[in-house]
Amino acid sequence: MAVSSGALHMTCNTSSKFINAEKVELDGRRIHNLSFPRGCGVNEFIDNSFGALTYVTLTEVYVAVVRAGRGCILIKRDLADAFRMVPVALAHRWLLGFISDRACYTERCLPFGLCIAPFLFNLFAEGLQWILESALPPTDEWELLHYLDDFITLCTGRTLLEALPVFDERYRAITAALSVPPNNDKDEHGTCTTVLGIEIDSLAMTARLPADKLARAQRDVDTALSRKSISLKEAQILAGFLNFCARVVTLGSARLSSLFRFMREHYSPRDALATRSRLTTELRQDLS
Repeated sequence: MAVSSGALHMTCNTSSKFINAEKVELDGRRIHNLSFPRGCGVNEFIDNSFGALTYVTLTEVYVAVVRAGRGCILIKRDLADAFRMVPVALAHRWLLGFISDRACYTERCLPFGLCIAPFLFNLFAEGLQWILESALPPTDEWELLHYLDDFITLCTGRTLLEALPVFDERYRAITAALSVPPNNDKDEHGTCTTVLGIEIDSLAMTARLPADKLARAQRDVDTALSRKSISLKEAQILAGFLNFCARVVTLGSARLSSLFRFMREHYSPRDALATRSRLTTELRQDLS
């Protein structure tokens, strides 16, 4: 729990109008399911249009690399605990309550699980991007993009040894002044950098899967092929990850069509969770 960091507030008033939402810990990150209970969760009363958000796409990153030119420098920086640095208004905190171990808590910061949290955090990230752009030298050597808490900076006309100090001096000063914690463990820079899960090489002007994701894809496919049948959940997990990989694999999307058709034709909504279906010959051929 994040009580000591100030992200949560414990209250003794168990008669408050709390939404006793489900929560789950995922890799140390607490997910507050504000769609629970169905029909009267907080998310149910927020219009979808209020959370609509258009993210930077990989295609836009590719276009920026082409615009910057072969050998351009890519600098990726990440923020720590992205949503948790944005406070929630005191008047709204009662809507973000939950009970854990017979104690009542309210969120003080944007929780993971609130449908408009990405939109609200993105407003903050847009402001941070504008500040960074204003602080960099006013030339066409620099271009900044961001995907929520991931900031991608491209620099052309400078070597890494020239570009990195210029950017990092300003980035560190600005994040320190705003008390924005950087996630230094995810820092990457150079002509070959992983952006949005894809490795981009500006010298070769190619995009490919990082070694760890390629190994996982091969492992997951081998596991599926080694079984006579798979469940719907197993098929969905495999399809989701391979669909991500298909963005940089030749004919990847075409070869996935049989997997999506398999899920549509072999599982009924009534017993989808309990049913296991044998892999078809077509699916085995496409996965091989």
